[in-house]
Amino acid sequence: MNFEFLKNKISEKFPSQEEFAKSIGITRRTLQNWISKSEIPEDKVFGILASLDLEEHEEEVLLEIPQTQLVFRTKHTRKANLESEIACKKIAESFFKLSSNTYKVSESLPVLRKPYSKDVIIGIIKKILSVEESEPVILNDILDRLRIHNVGIVFFPFNKFGIDIAKQRREVAFTAFYDLRKIIFLDINRTTDGVTFDLIHELAHIVCGHSPGETTEEDEKFCDAIATEVIYPKMFLIKNEKLLNFLINNGDRNYLNVKEVIRHLIKDFDWSAMGLALALRSYGYISGNTKSFNRLMQIENQLKIFNSTLEKMYFENFDTENYEAIKSFFSSDIYKSKEIYNGFIDLKNAAIYGHISPSRLSEILSMNIGDVDELIKSWVMEDAEEVEEHKEGPNHDNSR
Repeated sequence: MNFEFLKNKISEKFPSQEEFAKSIGITRRTLQNWISKSEIPEDKVFGILASLDLEEHEEEVLLEIPQTQLVFRTKHTRKANLESEIACKKIAESFFKLSSNTYKVSESLPVLRKPYSKDVIIGIIKKILSVEESEPVILNDILDRLRIHNVGIVFFPFNKFGIDIAKQRREVAFTAFYDLRKIIFLDINRTTDGVTFDLIHELAHIVCGHSPGETTEEDEKFCDAIATEVIYPKMFLIKNEKLLNFLINNGDRNYLNVKEVIRHLIKDFDWSAMGLALALRSYGYISGNTKSFNRLMQIENQLKIFNSTLEKMYFENFDTENYEAIKSFFSSDIYKSKEIYNGFIDLKNAAIYGHISPSRLSEILSMNIGDVDELIKSWVMEDAEEVEEHKEGPNHDNSR
């Protein structure tokens, strides 16, 4: 407990320490004894909070609860940064309210301090993800591995919650820190390859031990380089010499053949033509003004119309202004692809079991409190019916 803050609040809200002591049922001498020893019985904390009638953020300061901190990918204008940060912090704090054990990172996840090399960070991330040096990573595999380390991954519709990328030049991912708990928030208005890049970039921030609010442009470029190497491993390209030569000289080859090869790489590894072009350029195999680079970028533009965003694939029914639509979204179908919907499953379960208040859920979903109350009631009934069905079993005879 922050005893200096406690004394200031007592002075601010009561004419004397004696009056405050009376309000919580103790003597002034007992209160002074607690303050001098910096010790307060646990059963008296609630009474102190009630008597002082503090705002939520003041309670957190008094109880020395860690503050939510954010790491963003880029810097912005002051206004845009503030608007986005408020929205992002509101979302992050709502998820951290779910449970003290939710998203608590295991100690096996290493966090380094400078100095470190790019190769060291890449090696650590590859070890975390259990992939070989020359093995590309796949999004679903990344999600499976990070769950073991309790690194929370939440896919979220940024544009529907005050994080306007186009207006505010906000990047498409951020990491929230709350003591030992960490959550990576990813925008669903991205294709699979874009989300994969964002995820590795944010994981690199965590492993590098980058401090919230203090990342530099150099840090961002460093994490970009790590994400590129992890997703498009240079060793993979070296080991597949024929493929590498084909890509380096693709500008002189049949266009349809090149396009078909790229389509296979996209399907097999969640790659993109643009990502591959930038990776080949960063490794020094091609430059930005060559026919090979330009052709890959041309293929990227052609295939872009076929690459759906996660929003279109999974979140078409997510409309918080339409009660029936949001009720449909949170139906049992949400469990079909648990990794993508995991954050919303956590919200739903927390609401059912009372770990998150209706007002908090209303705030994070930007929904009318009345609609949220009805929504939670429907979830509780649905959950009770599922429990009852499980108890009865498949052979239960309802005719008796």
